[in-house]
Amino acid sequence: KSLFNNKINHSKPNGTKLVQPTELRFELNDSIKRSIQKAQLQFRELVDKHETSVLYFSQYGKDFIKSCKLSPDAYVQMAIQLAYYKMHGVSRPTYESSQTRKYAYGRTETTRSVSVDSIEWVKSMQNPSIESSKKSELLKKAISSHSKYMADAVEGKGVDRHLLGLKLLASELKIETPKLFKNPAYSMSCHWNVSTSQITSEYYDNWGWGEVCPDGYGIPYMIKEKSIHFCVASQHLHSNRLTHFLQESLEEMKSILIQSNQVDVNLKPKL
Repeated sequence: KSLFNNKINHSKPNGTKLVQPTELRFELNDSIKRSIQKAQLQFRELVDKHETSVLYFSQYGKDFIKSCKLSPDAYVQMAIQLAYYKMHGVSRPTYESSQTRKYAYGRTETTRSVSVDSIEWVKSMQNPSIESSKKSELLKKAISSHSKYMADAVEGKGVDRHLLGLKLLASELKIETPKLFKNPAYSMSCHWNVSTSQITSEYYDNWGWGEVCPDGYGIPYMIKEKSIHFCVASQHLHSNRLTHFLQESLEEMKSILIQSNQVDVNLKPKL
């Protein structure tokens, strides 16, 4: 914030003279030139294989979600689940990065967004005969399950890094790959059709990356006080349709919470 408000004291120049920079010229032979041309072509092909669709959802942000006493991150993860289900009619493996930096050499663990509770909720949202109060109840249950999984993953109690470590050890020790890792169910569970992560700042608008498998989506997002941003990338899998369903899902989620009187009207919005 100090940098943003131009309040950082940069002090006065100490008068030290910097060495005048000189241009560094590279001598390129024909082999290097061909490699550069090849890299340019490969990069262009990679770009052309992809499409992105950006959603700037401005109807509400974490202010409304917190007024419902719900986790903003888990809430948006459920919105992604509902949007994907609306578009594809099925729930598929979804990856969310969780941090394990509290441990020495810790980096990330996988939080799996699809759960028994999330599937029950997204299916209920497609059933007009189910009351909003029940849908709201199932949403809160799905959010609670996701938050619990995230908390466990941050504590190093996830499963994916542990299993990956065992798999790599077997390879390193030249041990026959355990049957678990050959099981189609295991392979399917690690095929990340949806790869997600959140980095939020009030001072910039978006960021992104590509999918991690050819038939998947990369969905980074930001949850601001008054808005939610998504940048959906895929290999031409109709990313714009998915952002349409993301908006629709966020609108429907707010609707069922209001109809179920889940909003704390006494919670003052953050200024």
